[in-house]
Amino acid sequence: MSTPSFFVFRAQKPLAIFGAGYVACLILLTVPWIQRHVLYLHAVRWPLFADFETPEKYGMAPGKTIPLRIPTRSADVELGAWLTLSDPFYRSSSTSSSNLTAALERHPTVLFFHGNAGTRAVSFRVNTYRYYSISWESNVLAIDYRGFADSTGSPSQQGLIEDGRASWDWLIRNGAKEEDIVIVGQSLGTAVAAHLGAELSKEGVSPKGVVLFAPFSGIHKLLETYSLFGFVPLLSPLMNIPFAFKLLMTFLADKWSILEVIRGITVPLILCHARDDLDIPVSHSVELFDAILDPQLPGVENTLKLEKDDWEILKNRKALREKLVRVSDVDQVGTLHELQRDGGDVWFLESLYGGHNGVSFHEGIMGIIGDKIMNM
Repeated sequence: MSTPSFFVFRAQKPLAIFGAGYVACLILLTVPWIQRHVLYLHAVRWPLFADFETPEKYGMAPGKTIPLRIPTRSADVELGAWLTLSDPFYRSSSTSSSNLTAALERHPTVLFFHGNAGTRAVSFRVNTYRYYSISWESNVLAIDYRGFADSTGSPSQQGLIEDGRASWDWLIRNGAKEEDIVIVGQSLGTAVAAHLGAELSKEGVSPKGVVLFAPFSGIHKLLETYSLFGFVPLLSPLMNIPFAFKLLMTFLADKWSILEVIRGITVPLILCHARDDLDIPVSHSVELFDAILDPQLPGVENTLKLEKDDWEILKNRKALREKLVRVSDVDQVGTLHELQRDGGDVWFLESLYGGHNGVSFHEGIMGIIGDKIMNM
């Protein structure tokens, strides 16, 4: 006859195995090569066996999207890319690579940086190019970062920043004007877009604007709450062990932080985040918007230990914030926060719908962004 302790052992065994497996995975995550595969998911080359030379297979109109190769500063790295022509240009001209310069000269261009995993041929990304081409009447340059799809090399933070700049430089070399280019990023791509926007601003170069869909404030903050598929916690269990999470973070090879560069973007800027985003909480965009606004508000030295005078400062901060930030509800779309500042206005659109991937081509959202940036 089995004893109670035997049944307890049988019940605990699966938990022990799971715990040991979890610890083993954490140890593996200290290896940079494994980290980058988990972060970028560039080995997930969906759609499988994609034919990047034939964009028509993925829903684009015949000849409207032109496959390209873009060189980078790294001699051994070349990026695969698609240039989707502005719909008005496509319908009025013969389409060929010789017409690229004319298209870039006559119409605005969206420089699009996608999120992790998959390629530029994933269906929801193709929908994005199509909608921008039609709704915004813009060309769209979409790249695959190094190590993704048919691009050579391996991804890294510095490498992706370099890829962003190489894409910008390619547009300028081929006839686009800086004031006609809108830099757009989604998810991981918001980090690339933000770094490029800050770098250009530092050089005195002013694109038409920067749009960040579903951005994250920083990798550290994201990993505190990130769940695979929206419900499988990745590192949040470590938050119960104070030193463990901090220790693991010291091994991070790529420490993406949009929070560190967001104030350096001195052109019109839009943050857009859906409340139903299960991958990156909307709180990340709130933190970024607050970081942009904060220099215009009275400072508080220590919010953890407030003195009598500090409460008055907080009251003044709240009143000044209400004065500086115009908040309006957009019916069936969401809440729009508007901040005027030197060097380009800032908008934060907290949308009702769109999730993580659909927010970048939601029709209601595109209409607002078109009014704020594309029609400037």
